[in-house]
Formats: sequence, C-alpha cells, structure tokens
Amino acid sequence: MKLAVQLARHLWPWIFFFVFQGFFPAQEAVLTGLVVLIIGWTFWLEHQRRELLLLAVGIALGLFVEVVLGLWFRTQHWQYASLFGVPYWLPLVWGYGFVVMRRVGNLIVEEG
Repeated sequence: MKLAVQLARHLWPWIFFFVFQGFFPAQEAVLTGLVVLIIGWTFWLEHQRRELLLLAVGIALGLFVEVVLGLWFRTQHWQYASLFGVPYWLPLVWGYGFVVMRRVGNLIVEEG
C-alpha cells in the first residue's frame, strides 16, 4: 500500500494536467502556466540532485522531437500552437515527464 501512495503522489499532477487539458484545450497560455506551476510546486516540495538537469534535457529533447522531427514527419496537428507548430506547454510536459518517470521508476525498482 505504501508504494501505491508514493506512486500516486508523483503521478497525480501529471494525470491532473492531462484531464485539465482535455477540458480547456484552446487555452494555451493557461495550460503553459499550469505546467509551470506544477513543475515549480513539485520541485519546491521535493527534488533530488540533478533533476533540474534532467528537466532541461527532457525539454530540449521534447523540442527536438516535436518541432524538428515534426517538420519532416508531421503526423499530428495542433490547432492552437504558437511554438513552431506545437503548443508552448508541450516541451515542458516532456521535461516534467522525464522527471516523473525517473521518480516512479526509482520507487518501483527500490521496492522490488
């Protein structure tokens, strides 16, 4: 049970964002602000050494995949996108996803 609570603690902001995004898909500025607040809040509560670097690597990779590779292999269209054809919040979610997956992975591996 302890593992489930810890997993939920790390995953609920991630899940909350995607549920929120489903209700307000056209509000790019609101979604970007929400992602920044979620990242700031979760890092304020807890962060480990070099997680900011991991966040930056995730954002950079997200930009590369969504923008650069998207120019050649555009399979998805964002109706409301201001950053070279993708929403501002999308690379931030990539970066936060890197951090969340590391935290969740560490919890699962350490528990096992």
